[in-house]
Amino acid sequence: MRFLILLDAMRTALAGCCRDSPMLQVVWEPVVVHTMDYLMAAARLDSAATQHRLFADVSVVQSASQLISSLVRAADASTQLALVDQLTATVRNTDGFAPFAASSPPRETQIVLLLAAVIPGVHSSAISYDTFSLLEVCLDMAVAATHEASSTANCVLSAALLNKFDDEAALAVAIRDTEYSVRVGLREIRTIPSAITLLAWATRALVLRGFPTCLDLSVKLIEQFADEEVGNMAAAAFCLLLNDELCQNLTQDGGARVKFLYKQKFFVQIRPQLVDGFKQASDGSVKDRFLTALSHLLFSVPEQVLLSEIPPLLPLVIQCLSSSSPQLLTSSLQAIMALLSGAPNLLSSYTSDLIPQLLALGRHTGNMKVRQTALKCLGSLTGLPHHLLYPHKNDVIQALVPCLDDHKRLVRREAVECRSQWFLLGAAPS
Repeated sequence: MRFLILLDAMRTALAGCCRDSPMLQVVWEPVVVHTMDYLMAAARLDSAATQHRLFADVSVVQSASQLISSLVRAADASTQLALVDQLTATVRNTDGFAPFAASSPPRETQIVLLLAAVIPGVHSSAISYDTFSLLEVCLDMAVAATHEASSTANCVLSAALLNKFDDEAALAVAIRDTEYSVRVGLREIRTIPSAITLLAWATRALVLRGFPTCLDLSVKLIEQFADEEVGNMAAAAFCLLLNDELCQNLTQDGGARVKFLYKQKFFVQIRPQLVDGFKQASDGSVKDRFLTALSHLLFSVPEQVLLSEIPPLLPLVIQCLSSSSPQLLTSSLQAIMALLSGAPNLLSSYTSDLIPQLLALGRHTGNMKVRQTALKCLGSLTGLPHHLLYPHKNDVIQALVPCLDDHKRLVRREAVECRSQWFLLGAAPS
């Protein structure tokens, strides 16, 4: 644990001081080169690795890889190219070392976490043909690997390579290979989660660069909603498509190829598919999956897009408040919060529905964030016209009493603030 804290502290300190600085040359060998050597030695379990067994722990591999990645992003293209070529040559060396074989032990396969951290952050000119040719084995391992961290790393690495292709003809071939790997993965129960994860990461890679096929891949995710085994995973996977916090390995800041206004364009294009699918679905659980996917996208789009696109979606967003999914509830509440701060009048006709739902969510037993956000929304409602709220004033003040005894301090604080706002409703300004 202390070693992980040290690695994270080093990453924070060095990433800031090394960008465009001679300091990068000073720390390159002792930090980047030596740490890579330790990781490789631990993966191979060479005789020299006995003193570096700590680097075989998956958490350490992940933290050390992020440390190396933060410094590689600050390097020039020629330095990046040399490092990536070295990594590619190392993992391709099959002399008793097979990180892209599903039968290999996790200490070998998890070294792909290093590539998945480094390659997304380098310029596309720093990726040679040999490195791009890793995509085929990455796609196979993304689905076949039994070690979860290794499988996810191969998904991320595959997405990074898809995002950085310069040759669109080669990219089209790579997309077909990706679709084939997904189809293979969906055939077996064991590999279904990996196949969905691969499909989501590949879709994100193409969404970022604004490649038209991203819509085809996202529709493939939507097609899984009707499947009882796969539907919930496919809907949850929509959280990866636009959310930068969940996908820090593949973001604009992280070095990915990004097209201007990609979030806005993708949301506008995919929204009709989700809304129409919701309306046409007859099964309640399938409807919930469409709402889940939509809420993930609403949570991630810029606020100005949310305000312009959400009016026709408001009935669906409010319907989401009846869900039992904390993630869906939180996304919907945050969408409502954005409306209350940017266009509160849009909610005027929904106050009678919103108030009892928000009060109920303020006592939600399963998730503190749901309770906290619901109470914040309820307090913000007091900015709506007085005549809409005053009939509910006494009921709300009374219903908030149990929230004042919530076992979480942050919820109690929000309840006090909310109740004060409702007490002052209609009071003369001081």
